[in-house]
Amino acid sequence: MASGLPEKKNFRRSRRAGQGFTTGEGWVTTSDPLEELHLLALKHALKRALMLFAPSLALPHYDPRKHHLFDPLTHRLVSHSDLVVPSGQAIYDLRVFGRYDLRTHKIVSADDDTGRFDRDSLLAPAQALCIGREPISSDRYLIALRQLEHGSGLCLDACTAAPRDDVRKAITDFGYTYQAIDIRPGENVRQEDLTALSFETGSVARILSCDTLEHVPDYIAALREMHRVLEPGGMAIIHVPIYYVDRAEGEPTAPTADPWEHVRYFSARELAKLLKGAGFTVLRELVCYDYGAVTYVVYKGVQL
Repeated sequence: MASGLPEKKNFRRSRRAGQGFTTGEGWVTTSDPLEELHLLALKHALKRALMLFAPSLALPHYDPRKHHLFDPLTHRLVSHSDLVVPSGQAIYDLRVFGRYDLRTHKIVSADDDTGRFDRDSLLAPAQALCIGREPISSDRYLIALRQLEHGSGLCLDACTAAPRDDVRKAITDFGYTYQAIDIRPGENVRQEDLTALSFETGSVARILSCDTLEHVPDYIAALREMHRVLEPGGMAIIHVPIYYVDRAEGEPTAPTADPWEHVRYFSARELAKLLKGAGFTVLRELVCYDYGAVTYVVYKGVQL
């Protein structure tokens, strides 16, 4: 039907260079290298868009019986990425390769640990250096307050039965209403159980929690409660002593066996996973190797 517009053609590239392009009606040749380059660029752009917004349309069906040594993600990366493979090695040599390394963009052995650095190895030398001296401040409140920004609303100091005047003043100067909470009674302290807070959902702007979670047996419930009472876009600054950094999990301990009555020896990696599981978006991680602690800055927001 004549509409005054040029007829659309569904182009695909020839298998052989210099042959032009083909449509359902036959070959359409072009002698313009720039036009061919533009069409090729369009093809790649469409492919990337499909991979991003409609991967099920862009990717071939994964047959686990045929590709049983690759997981689906690896197979997709093998099929649709520009891989960098060492000279003399084949991409599909499954006796050698089994994992796609996002850092180096190579297919590597599933057992290959090259490039991974164990941060736990940094703890001992840093703490040995600080024996008898303190080159950097280890004041937990000072470290946490450096992450606080100006704002308004209620800010909980969770938890302390003996609020510090300098902390109260600093939080007030930032524009917040300061409230200390603790499971124990204290002067100007609101008695609260961190695992079952009495505050309304979304009623708290900021939470400052310094060296508390390691004393709470149900620390997962405590994190969920902090997330619940925070307003949308609210922020929590959580400082916790750690005994490991990269270990997948920490270790439980008996309060009577620990000189500080800790119920768990946390790992930084473990804590990051717990924060995400509680619904937080993790923005910052500050690891203090010298005295074994981590500070997380987390928001109550959308998780991608």
